[in-house]
Amino acid sequence: MPFDEVNNEAIESFRRYIEDSVATDDRYGPSQRVDQDDDSTLAVRFEAGLSCWFEVAACTSAPSVRVGFLATDPTTSGEIEQEIRDSGAGLTQIVGAAFGEAGLDWTEPPVERVGAEGDPLHLVTTFELDELSDLDRPEVLGKTLRMLEGYLLAFGPATIDEDDEGEPIEDLD
Repeated sequence: MPFDEVNNEAIESFRRYIEDSVATDDRYGPSQRVDQDDDSTLAVRFEAGLSCWFEVAACTSAPSVRVGFLATDPTTSGEIEQEIRDSGAGLTQIVGAAFGEAGLDWTEPPVERVGAEGDPLHLVTTFELDELSDLDRPEVLGKTLRMLEGYLLAFGPATIDEDDEGEPIEDLD
């Protein structure tokens, strides 16, 4: 989809709103922008622990918003995938329940694993937009933030460093 001034402003406004909305929430780490070279996916990632990120992306080739979680370290990825298997629930159930806790009425969201088998864990849920200029609509912003909160509720506990008794390890620096 070609970019024009309206789309560029909507994308920038969307990203800035998401970043600002989580900036004071200490459950999310620092953010960074990660964009595809062809500008088809313009993402903001929030640190979620060692080699783990929560992600919000505006997808421009087919206007949509994608929210998800990724673990770039193979060991961490494997551990989280094992926790998912051990839970006995499917990804749709896990994310749907977390979306409900976050105030979003979407009990069976599509959860896609991006990449090939053996690639780092990258889970996403996408919703379509009529056009990119919809990114700064209040209902899109609200839904996106609730989805981000849902992914935090679903996968945040798996990214916290814990001691042998399951207590969070405090950063002493």
